[in-house]
Amino acid sequence: MRTARAHGVLVPRGASEPEAIADRAAALGLSAIAVTDRAGVYGLPRFAKACRENGIDGLAGAEAVLDDGSRLPLLVRDARGCRTCAAC
Repeated sequence: MRTARAHGVLVPRGASEPEAIADRAAALGLSAIAVTDRAGVYGLPRFAKACRENGIDGLAGAEAVLDDGSRLPLLVRDARGCRTCAAC
């Protein structure tokens, strides 16, 4: 499976709609793409729908911002994980 990071490869951080990310991944011939939303999962339902429409696997998660300002990307496996990330 070929993979790419959304930041710097597909689109700049925070500069694109979820549908545009999925469209670009499909145009590049990727079979899957992972994205994270910062401190929540706000755009992930739209991203999941766009991935399905483009025939690619969409992996999603949240980027937790830690007390020291560093960031920790968390990918989810299922609905339970999505609910947990929503609390980040």
